[in-house]
Parts: sequence; structure tokens; C-alpha cells
Amino acid sequence: MDSNIRFYSDNAAEFSDQYDSLTFEQVHGDWIHLLDNLPQGTGVLDIGAGSGRDARALAGHGFKVTAVEPAAALRTLARQKSPGIHWVDDRLPDLEKIDTTYALVLVSAVWMHLNLYGQIESLKRVSQLLAPTAT
Repeated sequence: MDSNIRFYSDNAAEFSDQYDSLTFEQVHGDWIHLLDNLPQGTGVLDIGAGSGRDARALAGHGFKVTAVEPAAALRTLARQKSPGIHWVDDRLPDLEKIDTTYALVLVSAVWMHLNLYGQIESLKRVSQLLAPTAT
């Protein structure tokens, strides 16, 4: 996975532009109505947050967002565009720096970089991060 992270960091500007060329609604339109079930101020976690597009949209809906992005250059660009979002340098499957639970955990375009073992371990870890009241 380290070579993937390096690739994303080396090409951060291009990936950031590419991700931001679509809106949160275009990418997640089939489920965003479920956000209405979560009270504003609720903690949400965006794993593999990339350009911060989704994190910014979630913050715009009134949620307290933690964004995880392991590619340093991509995270730096995203942080510049994403005030009020807590950015963390971490990665699946361990997420060692995340120590709280969330009502929503978003895992979008990072899944494809995990092998089967990594996916299984990631599901275990994400299930630990879901608050009992998560919907």
C-alpha cells in the first residue's frame, strides 16, 4: 500500500482537481438523504478523504468531521481548502490514531487498494468505530 500512497502524494494536485470535478451529491446522491437522520454536530469519519470534497460537504451539513488521508501532499492540499475539519495521517486497516466512535463512517475510493485480508481487517476496525447509535 505504501507505493499507492506515494503515487497519490506525488500526483496530489491532479488527484485533487479530479476529485473536486464532481460534487458530493453526484458521487453519493443515492444515500445522502440518510444524513437527515443524523443530528447536526454529530461526529462523522471520512476515511481516504483525498481532496476533502466529501469532508467539506459533510461539514457543510453541520457535522463534526474527522478526515483520514495517508498521502501527505494530498492531505496538505485538502487541509488548505477545508477549515474546521480535523485531518489525520492514518490508514486502513489499522486506523491507529482514531480513538473515538462516529455516527457515520465513509469509506469511498480507498477500498480498491486493499487486498481481501485488508478488507476483512478494515471491516472489523470500522465496526469498532461506529457509535452504538449509528444508522
